[in-house]
Amino acid sequence: MTFKNPKHSDWFRTWQIKFYNSKPWRTLRNRIRSIKRMRCDMCGRLIHGKSIVDHIIEIDETNYQDESITLNEDNLQLLCLECHN
Repeated sequence: MTFKNPKHSDWFRTWQIKFYNSKPWRTLRNRIRSIKRMRCDMCGRLIHGKSIVDHIIEIDETNYQDESITLNEDNLQLLCLECHN
């Protein structure tokens, strides 16, 4: 069974998949992990295993083309899974 986020339309979900698999995003995500030295911005713990590079201002259908939101280091935080969830 596939679950869809009711907040977003199909075209936006398709855009998200492309964005999060793009080279600019992957490069920036890895840079954030390196800069933050794998330490969670919320709890301060060293992250072992999976981490989330999270947008502080959420990307949505109104701002998805705005690189000051999508690809801006100042709009990103590194979170451990516990803090992200």
